[in-house]
This record gives sequence, structure tokens and C-alpha cells, in this order.
Amino acid sequence: MNRKTFSLFTAALLLLLGSCSRGSEQREADDSGRLYSATMKLIAAYADTISEAPDSAAAIAAYARFHTRLDSINRSVAPNTDMLLTEGQNDTIFIGLMGLMDLYDTRLETLARSHEEVETDMEPEPWNGQEIVPGMGTESMELQ
Repeated sequence: MNRKTFSLFTAALLLLLGSCSRGSEQREADDSGRLYSATMKLIAAYADTISEAPDSAAAIAAYARFHTRLDSINRSVAPNTDMLLTEGQNDTIFIGLMGLMDLYDTRLETLARSHEEVETDMEPEPWNGQEIVPGMGTESMELQ
């Protein structure tokens, strides 16, 4: 093989490898963009779900589903894709997650307070000192 052919072959190989590298970088940027977009949409959707939860069981179930969905989003992209997110994207996701956790905690506290108010409306009857025998209500006791 002469020098001219070898030089052309080397140049073509370097050009080919360079273009493959740029394609890989573009693919990684696309994956990180999809990861960011999907994560932010998920946070927004579950913020609405949790804020409208009718009771604590619904809020807890929604929060558990959020974590399951977040795991599936993270598994749908290549490993370490989160490392390719920009600092601004990372900060926005962090702020969104912290807001979601605060909303979850606040919602549970609100639901617990509303439950306590319902319970405190009912005053317990004072104990009259009689021994309580299971299955023996005073209404069924008759003197013979």
C-alpha cells in the first residue's frame, strides 16, 4: 500500500469516527432532554393528584405510584444519562421534587387535622364505674 492510499484511508477513518462521536453526543443530549421533560411532567401531574387526594390513603398511594413511575423513567434511558443534565435542569428537578415532598407533607397534615376535628366533635361518655362484661350490654340484662 503506498503512502497516498494509506493517508486517504486514515483520513477517511478519522472522519468516520468523528461523525460517529458527534452522533453519540447528540443521542445522549436527546436522552437527557427526554429525561428532564418526562421528570418535570411527572412531578406536575402527581402534584395535582396529591393536592386533590380525598384522604391520606389516596395521598400515600399516589406518592408511592410517583416513585414507581420515576424509577421507570430513569430506567428507560441509558445509565448515567442524569449526569448529562445541565446544572439548571438539575436545579429545576431538585426544586420540583422538594416542592412535591412539601406538598405531600402538607396534604397529610391537613387531612390529619380535618380527621382530628371530626373525632373531637364527639364527646366520650363519662365512665360510671361499672365493670364492663363483654357480650353483656345493660339493655339485655333483665331482673328475674
